[in-house]
Amino acid sequence: MEIIVCYMSRISTLKEIFEFYINRRKIYMSLIIVVLIALIGVTALAQSGLFNPTEYYLTKELSNNYHQQVFLPSIGNIGNDEVEFNAPEGIDFFGNKLFVVDTKNNQIRIFSSDGVPLSKFPIGTKCASGIAVTNEKIFVADTCNYKIKSFDHNGNFLNEFGVSWTRDLEADEKFVYVMEPHQAAIPIYNHNGKLVDELHAHENLHYLNSYDNKLIASGPHPAVSISPEIMIFDKERRTVDSRFPTSDNAHGAAMFENHVFLIDGDKIQIFDLKGELLSEFNLEKNNEESYFFTQIEVNNDILYVLDTHGNNIQILEIIYE
Repeated sequence: MEIIVCYMSRISTLKEIFEFYINRRKIYMSLIIVVLIALIGVTALAQSGLFNPTEYYLTKELSNNYHQQVFLPSIGNIGNDEVEFNAPEGIDFFGNKLFVVDTKNNQIRIFSSDGVPLSKFPIGTKCASGIAVTNEKIFVADTCNYKIKSFDHNGNFLNEFGVSWTRDLEADEKFVYVMEPHQAAIPIYNHNGKLVDELHAHENLHYLNSYDNKLIASGPHPAVSISPEIMIFDKERRTVDSRFPTSDNAHGAAMFENHVFLIDGDKIQIFDLKGELLSEFNLEKNNEESYFFTQIEVNNDILYVLDTHGNNIQILEIIYE
């Protein structure tokens, strides 16, 4: 009888050990499941844009401790070879392509997003500056001849219309917005050149860019006494959304989401839409003696910076830490 009792006791002890082991595994499995669910949730939020580490850091008070910039290979040097420029005056990024006004070479050059040459065509002037691209048309500011010219994407000339002095413009599928500082305004034309409206600006703005339904004007002229500033317009309401001062060294600007990227001399400054400086970093010079950074385009975290005197376009990737 004792043997039987002893045997049953051993069985009871083994059962308790087994149950304890199973329960402990259940706890571990529960923890693993919780961690997996959390990881899946974070991944889903990141893909949806609700959780974005880049935006998180950008919206904080940034300094050089929060980010680093990686300079990808720049493209272009003076000359007439396939990837060389001669005094390029304008760039526009549209449809995952980079469009460049190669001014003194009398042509538009088109590149892939990573700088691979795709095509080019002549534009009949060596005095072109700004460029604006839509789904079907390419508009070019012929500065010295006081004209806006348009071409299709194959380089066929479409039409032209007269304007006052301008060096930059923007366009959408309905209208062409021309920065005309001598008129202290941004006249709005249809694609045939008929004036339909205007945005009130001032004489100390020379560069124009766009993002969604916004226009951003920047770039002072040293001969004008008006304080330099950035002006952001709503294209649909045709009102000023915001404005804030810049230095006298400011040139082209671009918007992406809720941030403004401004060329200020030989550096890039990043502002929020209220004009608070979030970050800045220096640009590399292709030629220390001859450089003039004029225009900037943004494609997500890729920046395209035009160096007119250095005859190149810097392609930069901003990596936020």
